[in-house]
Order: sequence, then structure tokens, then C-alpha cells
Amino acid sequence: MNRKAEIVGVLLLLGSYFLLGLYSLPSTAKTYDEGIHLIGGYTFWTEQDFRLHPQNGNLPQRWASLPMLFLETPAFPLEASSWRLPDGWYAEEYYLYQMQTEPLWILFCGRVMMLLMTTAMGLLIYVYAKRLFGVAGGFIALTVFAFNPEMLAHGRLVTSDMMGAAMYLLSLWGLGRLLETLTIGRVLMLGVAVGSLTVSKNHAALFAPVAVVSLIATSVGWREYSVRWGRRSWQLTGFWRVFAARFAVLAVAAVLAVGVLWSYYGFRYEAFNPELPAPERNWDWDWALGDGSGAVKVVSSLREARLLPEAYLFGVAHILRGGEQRHAFLLGEYAYKGWWVYFPIALLLKSPVALIVLASAAIICYLIYIKRRRRGLWGDEALAAKLLLGLPLIFFIAIYSLVASNSAFNIGLRYLMPVIVCGIVLLGSLAYWWRKSRLGRIVISALLGLYALESTLVFPRYLSFFNVAVGGPQNGYNLLVDSSLDWGQDLNALADWLAEHNPEPNAEPVYLGYFGAESPRYAGIDARYLTSMGAHHNESYHLGILEPGYYALSATMLQGISYNIERPWSERQAKAYVKAHQAISELDTSSNNAQALFQYVMHHDPKHWMDVMNSYEVLRAESLRMYILGMQPVTRINDTIFVYHLTQADLDAAVLDPSFGFAADFPYAVWKEQIKIALKGQRVRLDKP
Repeated sequence: MNRKAEIVGVLLLLGSYFLLGLYSLPSTAKTYDEGIHLIGGYTFWTEQDFRLHPQNGNLPQRWASLPMLFLETPAFPLEASSWRLPDGWYAEEYYLYQMQTEPLWILFCGRVMMLLMTTAMGLLIYVYAKRLFGVAGGFIALTVFAFNPEMLAHGRLVTSDMMGAAMYLLSLWGLGRLLETLTIGRVLMLGVAVGSLTVSKNHAALFAPVAVVSLIATSVGWREYSVRWGRRSWQLTGFWRVFAARFAVLAVAAVLAVGVLWSYYGFRYEAFNPELPAPERNWDWDWALGDGSGAVKVVSSLREARLLPEAYLFGVAHILRGGEQRHAFLLGEYAYKGWWVYFPIALLLKSPVALIVLASAAIICYLIYIKRRRRGLWGDEALAAKLLLGLPLIFFIAIYSLVASNSAFNIGLRYLMPVIVCGIVLLGSLAYWWRKSRLGRIVISALLGLYALESTLVFPRYLSFFNVAVGGPQNGYNLLVDSSLDWGQDLNALADWLAEHNPEPNAEPVYLGYFGAESPRYAGIDARYLTSMGAHHNESYHLGILEPGYYALSATMLQGISYNIERPWSERQAKAYVKAHQAISELDTSSNNAQALFQYVMHHDPKHWMDVMNSYEVLRAESLRMYILGMQPVTRINDTIFVYHLTQADLDAAVLDPSFGFAADFPYAVWKEQIKIALKGQRVRLDKP
């Protein structure tokens, strides 16, 4: 293939990816984490303060929010309670939906920024695969990237997942290049790449063991090391000299990476800008460092010595603590600490069938090639250089997968994104069969065509993709939930359906169990919430009376993954349900008594009453959920939101007392949030419902 045709082909594939992502944006409502990333990044820029969202990468938040600096968007109000407390989720809601901003335009610009970044990552995938497997390998890998449902689903969203994957890949590329030949440029490149990785994902420390293993393996297998300084070059030989030289340059790159990390925090240790009013409460370090594990002790030591920025260290500690226990759902089963098989199974469920076949063929191809060339592998300088560049990829996949299998973050395939990206590069090994025979080219071309077709057929609903072998998106809610299927992206589609089938002025009540952070009111939905999780705090909320009408539950809520209760339903839970019901019935919940009730609760063990209300909400929601599971929905909104129509008879059978609760006009949501804020101000950690 000539150079011009190669460039045109690369541009066509990258353009296809970008346009598929771009044109799928209007139908995708704001997903769970996007708003808080944008507001966090915006305040990083404008206030040089890192209080709102330190637990995700600094770089992706800054990158996505960069357009906000040039739009006519107001500064974040520093007098807001969400800033003073601080609380990023409240800040997102307040800024996007209560101030004079344009959430759709802000979100669109942020998403375009992420698309540009992931398109650039696609180019890196091509270059990496081409260097390893030739032009054919580069095009195979780039084609897989351009039509991969996970790349298209998450590459257009404002999160840290794709930026983290891109920085891992760039760092691995830089590592392989530097271990091959020492130049000043390669040292600088690796240092900047790893530094950017540390501020993209808080689990970037996983790169360290990959670098160590790669250092040892390359020093054993390649006992010569090229050094270039300007026009001069020379060779180092011998294991110890080569090992020492490679170790030294990696140490220099590590120092540069730490410098890059500090630069993103303004070379300041304190997370809160000392030139601004101090927050009313600091972060809960006691909770974040509470498990006492080895990794946490390292974070604690770094904090005491102030060797890394406070906001970065808190983010790492937060991720470590959050990874201990997390509600998860897989194939109809529930777990609190996850399963080691979660990610392999999720990968099989959400990969197109043709891709699974291609990946299997690539592994076989790779093994055959190594076996046939094993005798001349080390003597062939060109082949040895390719292997040296590819080894970090293989080591990374092994180490990252091992750590992921022991993590409780079983809430979405997106956590495996760095491995998926590296795997796409290695799929370029199919070029061996491509070049070997005409039949190989035909088979690979046909599989790539089927792969692209299966992916394109789900446009624009890439997030809910499941392959045809497991029933497609229609069966997804029985297999996986959360960000693997239902992340709040279809709220606008629900609004459209309700406008057509439940129009005003004779609309029936709508009850919403929604897993997302988009504002239902902003989307045009006047709903009563079944639980407060994921609901906007200032919008309609109705704990008490359940009336006949439409009940819309997103797949995650339908499977009850957000309800922090034991399963299956037991006699102990039934007793707790009755007890919470009786406790609330003793409160004066008349609509004109909200302030008096607030004062009563605050003076009579507010944490107890908050736990009672949380308990009642989730137990009643669980009782209702179990009943609804036996019904057929009126409709399924893009296979992620299920709409049911319940009669009075249904409600009588589903819950303890449909007519019980607070008055319909009681400001329950605001009242409860005031109590929650007051407890946070007192540094009381609430039990999650």
C-alpha cells in the first residue's frame, strides 16, 4: 500500500469513529458521572481549588471542561452550600439546573472534547499496531477500534475511563520505546505520559509493576542497549550495565512524571485554595484511610510527608476504600465484594461475536508465530525490537487483569477499558494470516465486516450493546446493569414516550426509579420518585402515598442493585419494614408542619431518623420491585427503562400500605436534604440505604 492510500484509509476510519460518536450524542441524555466531571474540572481551572471531585482524574476533568472557559458561563458561586461543605453532586445540580446555564450546550462541548481525545487514541492504536505487525496489522486494529461498541459508547462521554486508557497506552508505548533505545526525547516522552496517566486515573500506580517486570525481562532478553545523544550513538552490553542504565533512565522518567503530577495541582500540597474561604468541613480522611491495608498505609505515609498533592492522595484513598465493597449484579446474582470472573464474563457478553472469533484467532496466530520463530527470535534484530515493544502490553494486560479480578468495582466493563485498548492493538497480529494466504484475507475481511455490521445496527445506543449470542440489548437487563447497560442515558427517550402516551391535562401520576444524575424536570418529566437515590434534591419527591399510574424503573433499579439490602427477602427484612413504617407513623407529617418536624428530628437523634427513612424507602421499593418483576411492562424504552401501569389492586398486593406516608404536598425532598446537609456539617457518616 502506498503512503497516500494509507493516510486516506486511516483518516476514513478515524472519521467514521468520530462521526458515529458525534451523531449519537443528541439522543444520549447526561449519564451519571458526566456533570460532576464538568463542574469539578471547571472549578479546577477557575478557582485553582480541588475540593469538588478529587476521586477522578484531574486531567480528563480539565480537558472536558476547557470549552467552558470560552463560553459565556457564570463563575461557580463560592457562597453556595455545595462549595462550602463541599459536595460535588450538589454542586453539579446547583450549577447546571438552578443557575442561568445551558446544560445541553456545556455537555455537548465537553463530549466533543472527549471524542477528539479518543479519536487521537485511535491514531495511536494504529501507529502502535503498525510498528508491531505492519500496515495490515495497523488497519486491522484501527478497524476494530473504530467500530467497537465500548469505544463508541464511552469515547463520547465525559468521564475519566477513556482518557485513562489512552494514557496507559501512551505510557506503554513510551516504556517500550525507551527500553529499546535511550534518547532524551524518549525519556521526556515517557515522563510526560506517565505523569499524565497519574492525573487521569487514580489507579495509575499499576503502571509501576509493569515497568519493573518489563525492565527485568528486557534486561535478561536483550543484553545490549542503544544510547543516542545527538548524532553520537553507542552500545551498552552485559546484563548489569544494561539493567543499571535502563533502571536509571526509568528513574529519571519517574521524577519527571511526579513533576507533571504536581503541575496539575499548581505545585501546591493543599487541596483547598488558601486564598479562598476555607470549607466548613474537611474531607473525611479517617474514613478514607480506615481499612489499614498496605496500599492505604503507603498513601497515609505520603500524606504525612507531603510528597504528593493532598487532593491526589485523597482521590487514591477514596478509590481504594470504594474498591473494598460494592453492590454488583451478574447474570441474576448479587454480590457485595464482586466476582473474580465478572470482567471476563462481561467482556464476552458485550463483545460482538465476530470480535470474539477474531480475538481467538489472534491468540492462536500469535502463539503459532512465536513457536515457528522461536529459534531465530533473538537473532532477528527487527523481530526482537517488535517483541520488546510489545512485551509491556502483554505484561500490563496480565497485571491489570489480575488486580481487576480481585476488585469489588464490578459495576461496568468500562473499568477494563485499558485492557480492551491494549487488546485491540494486539489484534493486529492477525496480519500474519492476512499476509500468509488469500483465504486468510477473505476470512478476516468477512469477520471484520460482520463485526462492523453488528456494532452499527445498535446505533446510537452503544452503551446498551450486548451481542446477539446472548440475546442482544433486549436481554441485557438480565445479564448486567449499571454502566454496562443503564447509566441514565435514556431519560429523554422516556420523556418523549410519556408526552405521547400520558399527555396533560389528564396525565396519570408517574413514579420514577431512575439510575442517573440528569434532571427529570429538565427533561420534561413531572415524576414522583420511588427512592431518593439518583433523584435531584430540589425536585418532586413523594415518600408516602402510592397511587395508580405509570411506574418507570430503569434496568439498574429494576434489578435493585442500588438498594443496600440483603437478598433474598427474609423475615428479618419484613420485620424491619414494619418497624420503619410504625416509626414514621408516629411523626407529625402534615403538610404545614415541615419546619417543626425538622426541628423535632434534629433534636431527637437525627441520624436515627435518617436511617429509619432510608430503611423504609428501600424496603418498600424492594417490595414493589419484586412484585413488578412478575409483570409485563407497558413498554421498554431502548431496553434500559421499563414502564409499568399499576392499578390500585396491584399496589395493595405490592406494598405494605399504599396509602401510608407524608402528605402529598409535604416538601419531603428538601426537608430530608436539609437534615442530610446538617449531619454532614456535623461530620456524621450516614448509613447508605
